Amino acid sequence: MFVFSSLFAEEVPFWELSDPPFPDLRLQITNRLEELGESSENTVHYAVELRSKKEFKQWVVRFETVAPPEDFRREQIAHTVLYASSGDKIEFSSTTEFLNISTLGPYVVKLKSNKGKWKENEILSHRTRVPKDYLRLGFDKLGELSIKIQNENEGAPSFSISAAGEPYPEDIVEETQRELREREITKEHLAPIFGFAPAIQSFFGIIQSTPGISDILRDIVDRPSVFSLITNGVALGFQSKGGEVTPEDPEKWSLELGTPCYRIPVVMLLNDKPALEFLLIVTSPSGGLEICAGVVGVIVHTPKNRDKTMMVRIIR
Repeated sequence: MFVFSSLFAEEVPFWELSDPPFPDLRLQITNRLEELGESSENTVHYAVELRSKKEFKQWVVRFETVAPPEDFRREQIAHTVLYASSGDKIEFSSTTEFLNISTLGPYVVKLKSNKGKWKENEILSHRTRVPKDYLRLGFDKLGELSIKIQNENEGAPSFSISAAGEPYPEDIVEETQRELREREITKEHLAPIFGFAPAIQSFFGIIQSTPGISDILRDIVDRPSVFSLITNGVALGFQSKGGEVTPEDPEKWSLELGTPCYRIPVVMLLNDKPALEFLLIVTSPSGGLEICAGVVGVIVHTPKNRDKTMMVRIIR
């Protein structure tokens, strides 16, 4: 499930918090980058830092598109069908490509002494299969549309649109259609919103496949109650705060001046409860950024413990 909302928050939310310091990679990390292999046009590197009150941990993550394994005999197709609360049925299809994901780290530094050391599993690698066309949907068009809606509907009541694997009840469809008509928003306008669902699921799938980083996210996530997990299982969803999307300085994220760049707040939900808060920093998924959906940075908070944050930035 995913939800797009134009709602503006009344209290200070996570997207208005000051950014944590950018990862300033220690020499112990940078001196070993060559161990991840030579870079190519099919390679993207990220610096990752997890910071708490007592220490910070650093990694470098490398994504590279690679040839399929020898036993992969046919091109597989991913197919997604979504039903929007507007009554629209949306379908997406994607071919498959393979990513090799390598993680160097962690290098752990105690803030009190400023001394660091390597932990075990300094270099981990994993090959995973991803739906390449979903990643190429990206998020930049969602950013562009969100700002357009904000500018053209300033002062108008908030609205939201959601999508799931089953059709919505008729009363919800009628209410959503009414809200969209009031703002003269058509299905064509909503295409970037609909594309958010397969794009975010695919991007988060890569994060879950990244050695080391996936373990950290599991450690910091604000989990639902044990009772909820036992009785309902885990339902994963995402909510985009469209009303809080803002343009971002591209040079801050190693992009050329004038490159369209957006900051998109996203909440990851487990069993409909907020579990992680993401700020996605995005640009067009092109020019070598196709394999990461155009994401050049991520700031991760948890709703209940904002002293612990993860900062990700591109270093290609």
